[in-house]
Amino acid sequence: MSVSDSQRGFDTSPDRDWVPTDVYDWMSKEKSILVLNYTMACPLKCDFCCYSCHSGRASQKMPVDLAFSLVDQAATLGVFSSIAFTGGEPLLFPDEVCAIAERAQSHSLPFTIATACHWADSPESAEALIDRLADLGLSRLNVSHDPAHAEFVRTANVINACNASLRRQVDTYVVGTFADAGESLAGYAPELAGIPGLRLFNKYIAKVGRAASRPITQSTYGLHLGLDDLACYRRIYHDLVVFWDGRTYPCCSTFNRSTPGIQAGNAHFESLKDIWDRVDGSLLLRTMKRKGLGELYRIIEERDPELAAELPRVESSAGPCSLCHAIFGTRSMSDRVKRAFSGYEADKTLKAIDAIEGMLGRSKTTEILAEIVDMAPQDGVSEVSSSNLQFLPMPRIRAKTEGSEANDGE
Repeated sequence: MSVSDSQRGFDTSPDRDWVPTDVYDWMSKEKSILVLNYTMACPLKCDFCCYSCHSGRASQKMPVDLAFSLVDQAATLGVFSSIAFTGGEPLLFPDEVCAIAERAQSHSLPFTIATACHWADSPESAEALIDRLADLGLSRLNVSHDPAHAEFVRTANVINACNASLRRQVDTYVVGTFADAGESLAGYAPELAGIPGLRLFNKYIAKVGRAASRPITQSTYGLHLGLDDLACYRRIYHDLVVFWDGRTYPCCSTFNRSTPGIQAGNAHFESLKDIWDRVDGSLLLRTMKRKGLGELYRIIEERDPELAAELPRVESSAGPCSLCHAIFGTRSMSDRVKRAFSGYEADKTLKAIDAIEGMLGRSKTTEILAEIVDMAPQDGVSEVSSSNLQFLPMPRIRAKTEGSEANDGE
């Protein structure tokens, strides 16, 4: 199955079906996003929740001071177009969310929220909270609703929240997650399809969290996806997700916290810049995002045929996120894939250095590389050891090269 142009992003129809290969571009209004997965607490207990959230997890909440720090660091970095709140249910803590949103507003950063709308039990209560959030810069409201959510929150709550949000001209989506490819929000809650300006988004249940034991494969949803159909949903930009405990991941996949091989760091112990540089400078992530998982499999097959034969079969995964989880969800497989890929990365780095040397000459190139790896030439050694090359941060090499070119032209 190939992804058509109409499947990339959202169309204007009231009900839009989702397939696992879609790119989430939210109408192309957002670039990289700092996502605060603020809490694992939730007044709901949905039978497919990817994080197994429930009301008893109230202690698993991000410290407000950490959230303030992350927002300040994000503003300094200048690479994020917005802040996002998700969970759990972030609006269990509306005063804290509003305080953090106010901090983001002071940096001219808008924010988005994912919620199940337990708080919108009347039009008045919905308008009161939405007005407060909109005044602080709410740019998108994502509402989760489907039969599992409806066991805890009425569709009427969703309608109250969506009407209040649309009244403030906030981009508003309702996201429904279904166990059957034939189900949809328009069919389940036709009253939502009749709300002007509201966009409906249908998803499939993922085999993770409370749904981890379900027999979900491509055939479950009638999919026929090949490796070359699968790529990360964010092809260029990043959703950098920080959880309440500081663990940070490079995507909003429902599998992220269950996939230790893609953890990018911990915001309690590292700066956001260090984590961002690690994610944005990763050739492995860039390959899976821009070229897709098929390209990763081809690289591994070339580098380590024995490992390639052990890679998860695409037929058993209902999309790119589940296949990525199958590869990087265990340390043993993840480490082997990363080791095989590192040889490819080293070769690419060497080729890049050869190109730089062709432009700048060996002496200047050696000087740049020595500075980057914090090792000045010693004892007459005029070249940096190739064993260090795979660890070089290529964005800094490019920045230095551009600076040298500019200086040469003066």
